[in-house]
Amino acid sequence: MSPISAPLRLGNDVVDLAHPRVRSRRRRARFLARVLSSPERRWLASDPQEEEARLWAAWAAKETAYKVVCKWPGDRPVFAHARFVTELELGPADADLREVRGTVRALDRSVEVSGWVSGSFVHLVGTAGDRPATWARHRIELGVERVPETTEDGELLELDGLRDRFTSREWSGIHGLPSAWARLEARRRLASHLATETAATLPERAGDDEGPGPGRSFEPRIEILTSRTRPGRTPPRVLVDGQLLEGVDLSISHHGAWVGWALLLPPAHHGPEPDTGRD
Repeated sequence: MSPISAPLRLGNDVVDLAHPRVRSRRRRARFLARVLSSPERRWLASDPQEEEARLWAAWAAKETAYKVVCKWPGDRPVFAHARFVTELELGPADADLREVRGTVRALDRSVEVSGWVSGSFVHLVGTAGDRPATWARHRIELGVERVPETTEDGELLELDGLRDRFTSREWSGIHGLPSAWARLEARRRLASHLATETAATLPERAGDDEGPGPGRSFEPRIEILTSRTRPGRTPPRVLVDGQLLEGVDLSISHHGAWVGWALLLPPAHHGPEPDTGRD
């Protein structure tokens, strides 16, 4: 898998706080010792009422940072949760949606993380890169939502019913309904940015009122690919009409009933550069 070409690498992670495994292992001492550093365990113990929010914010931050670190060239590092050390701040406990901000020190890098904790989920996004001066000209789009139980027609939503929405190489990296739904949501958002831009660059076809051209609708074919041998465990790549989309980074995640995604769009995908007055 080739390294990500975007100047800013993204990761994201979502935790379903109603998932049985989340609820059952929350208080296990062995689990806390395995995933948290000593300072993190002291932070958790300093306010028992905040234990759950702090624990799963730290977990999501570590998972997010690992996804970022894996996007640099080189071998995929071994993931030892306790070695990814978080420093986080959570918003007021009485808020319905609590903001989370902080950093994760991971190997020789520092990953900035931010996001939200609600009563139902935790969703964090992490960023790091080699060329900070270019970041301001990029935009990050993100989303989190619950996988619907039924289709728009009221039928039970099932994985097999989504098969025709994916190419065979996309399908090979999908390992469940949430995995498929996360890709569909990320594709929808990316398509909304690419469609108008692509149409504006295509010449009108003479004598064809339905042909693509400036100001007309055009829907590119977007694929989100992951490894066939390790589905769900390698950074996704975005292809548009069969070509790797350079300068774009994507992270998708899912847990339980929730999916999350984060998308980095370069300047070409969200309008012209600002006029600085320089030649």
